[in-house]
Amino acid sequence: MIRSFRIPALIVYLFFSLVAAAQSVSIFPAGPTTRTPIYVSALVQRCDEPQSSVQVVGSVIKVHFDNRTFCDPPFSDFYTARIPGLLPAGEYRLEVSTNTTAATVTTFIVRNAEPQAFTAHPFAVPATQLAPIKVRLVSPEPLCTPNSTACRVSVDGVEALDERVDEEGHVWFTAPQHAPGLANVTIDNGPRAVTVPNALYYFSLNAAPDISIFERILFPMLTEVSGVNGSLFRTEVAISNPKRWFVETFNEIVPFVCIDYPCGNRLSPGELVKFSGGDYPRGVALLTPRDAAPELAFALRARDVSRQAEGYGTEIPVVRESEMYVSRPIALLGVPVSSGYRAKLRIYSFSPGAASVRVQNGTGVLVELKRTCSGKSCASTPWYGEYDLPAGTAPRVNVFVEAIGPAWAFITVTNNETQQITTITPQGKGGR
Repeated sequence: MIRSFRIPALIVYLFFSLVAAAQSVSIFPAGPTTRTPIYVSALVQRCDEPQSSVQVVGSVIKVHFDNRTFCDPPFSDFYTARIPGLLPAGEYRLEVSTNTTAATVTTFIVRNAEPQAFTAHPFAVPATQLAPIKVRLVSPEPLCTPNSTACRVSVDGVEALDERVDEEGHVWFTAPQHAPGLANVTIDNGPRAVTVPNALYYFSLNAAPDISIFERILFPMLTEVSGVNGSLFRTEVAISNPKRWFVETFNEIVPFVCIDYPCGNRLSPGELVKFSGGDYPRGVALLTPRDAAPELAFALRARDVSRQAEGYGTEIPVVRESEMYVSRPIALLGVPVSSGYRAKLRIYSFSPGAASVRVQNGTGVLVELKRTCSGKSCASTPWYGEYDLPAGTAPRVNVFVEAIGPAWAFITVTNNETQQITTITPQGKGGR
């Protein structure tokens, strides 16, 4: 099964000139389970619609797009192949190739979505033992007597520490040391032992994160910056974990130097974290385990702290990866461009290239997306571009943005006299 998504030709030309025709490969859904069909998407240069082949051998999946025909210039589209059937839970190696490019290799995890004797919260735990995390095993029916001291937990045969049973019959333990990867968990209550395969995933903080495990939550700006007329804009952030268990993010975005891990990575049950300012004027992604991401709550506000008495500030959306746009236009409507305002378009993407910007009056520009990062920090650093909308004769215009994605964009409109900021954001959600 093949699906085609057309990318504007100029974007693709710049895309390939910037990244030397490297493939852009992704899977959908980004966090697959044993109940979700899985699609592999790749950016392919072609003349005719390519045929795809998928080979599954154990935990290795090979996808090939046959684009052997040539023309000048070639088209470049996203093409998608479906992996046949449903995959069992486990870790997989994905190799995607074409006739004109070498194989691009990545890995992904398939989570078990079938009914289980218990589920582990959090599912993703750090492999480091600097500050072991406590895990809660939630079961439909209690496997151990509340407050029992006879309940034992082991992870791949290694006994855990500090086991306890809470008043609801759910078991808590401290995760023992384990190499990165999936691990089985066993509860032994004396009369019987119950094992759930692949119940935990240990991740390394020294390697790049697996995007099938972590969802990217975009904070479009975390900063403190001086403006005209003595204004001082500062962002204020709130992050809430309403669940009754710990959540460990891959990175932290709080604006202080971490001395004793886990610093800002770990959210305690019911914790609310607040901070202001930051070092990310071009945005940053908080990498949150996908099983926990839907439950967390976020808030981001930009305030002119030099005029606190005049208002509480302007809300800036915090955007989940599932709400971003993939090969779909982003519409920003009713943007004031008269001389009394300054309108700035900000574009974010987790794929390299450029964004096509079309203003209602027919003006079209390409905005190059850039980023500066190294190593594992690149997973949380979006490609970014901005464009100052020129003043026009019409009081308001509509703006349409296209990028490869996952992408998102919004416009800040600043009143030249009062310095008040208004945000214009897309309506609804993105997705594919």
